[in-house]
Amino acid sequence: MSTVAVDCFDEASLGAFTAELVAAGFEPISVSGHRMWRGPIHSAFASLTNATTMDIAIVPGWPFQPPALFVSGLDTNHSTLDGLVCMWREGDPSLRWLTVEGLFSRVVEWCENAKGGWENDDLGRDAFLNFKRKDRHIATFDLPTLGTGNGGWGDFHGVVNTGSCRVELRPGRLASSKRLRGLWFRVGKLDTPPPRQLSEVSRCLSRAQRKGLERALRDRRKPDALVASGGVDLILFCWERRGRIDLLVMACKGMDNS
Repeated sequence: MSTVAVDCFDEASLGAFTAELVAAGFEPISVSGHRMWRGPIHSAFASLTNATTMDIAIVPGWPFQPPALFVSGLDTNHSTLDGLVCMWREGDPSLRWLTVEGLFSRVVEWCENAKGGWENDDLGRDAFLNFKRKDRHIATFDLPTLGTGNGGWGDFHGVVNTGSCRVELRPGRLASSKRLRGLWFRVGKLDTPPPRQLSEVSRCLSRAQRKGLERALRDRRKPDALVASGGVDLILFCWERRGRIDLLVMACKGMDNS
């Protein structure tokens, strides 16, 4: 019988699943109330991380909600900075996670895709999904008018429409207490996953681009996001993927490069 302290709709299948976890070498993490289980990492992760264990979390809604898998040390798409391995689409009807065998078969597929660089994956069009912190505002812009050129960087400005939770990105720098300063950066193909937080943007930039960003971040004098700070407030990061431009729009928060 399962002793997992979460809301579920089928205790029998949950008990069977946790029994399979035990048989696979997993043990409950004591402070989690049998919600978190830790066991040996699946061999499919061998070339993707040096971690020796992985955690499986039972989330409310079993069996209709899949368990969450956490693996540390991953640096690939479809994984977050806290180790969450994103293996299932919202509303996935397969229920493959009802057995450890089904869960692990999906792990193998995920790892094969990761090793292949997600060649047939569409995350590039939704790279913001991997970003650690997200905002409810939507950025609107006409990319050609911003004048982005490969390998370069430059200015634009932003106008916040608070009523519609929309930020308009417009060409050129415009000094004003009501206008946000923006910097665009455009690079070629990425050898690493798209940035998942601001600190990862720098690794994708050239030396000149990186210095320009660091200088603009140091000029920030107000900590809040989407408020004119005296430094850079918005960042538009562009890269090439499959012959087209993918991008992320980031709002800066904090002061003095912090």
